[in-house]
Amino acid sequence: MNNTYKKFAKYYDFYTKDFDDDIPLYIDNNSQDEILTKREFIDKSQMTELLFETGFKDIELTDYYDLNVFHKLNKNEKTNSSYVVKGKKI
Repeated sequence: MNNTYKKFAKYYDFYTKDFDDDIPLYIDNNSQDEILTKREFIDKSQMTELLFETGFKDIELTDYYDLNVFHKLNKNEKTNSSYVVKGKKI
């Protein structure tokens, strides 16, 4: 087990345990298929802390998958939408 995984497992308990249903629809050659998946919702501040504690730096976020406006997490910023996060592994 590598160190990043050990650190990740250590912080697993502070997840919110809120789950989001995702049902992607696949269409190919006049047939379609749906797959139900469960995604765990993680608040921006929790995600930023988790990434920092597992060895990432320069962590930035953007709302609604808008890749043109990455920013550092503001102190009072709330998680009101989906988001993308990026960082550099130390």
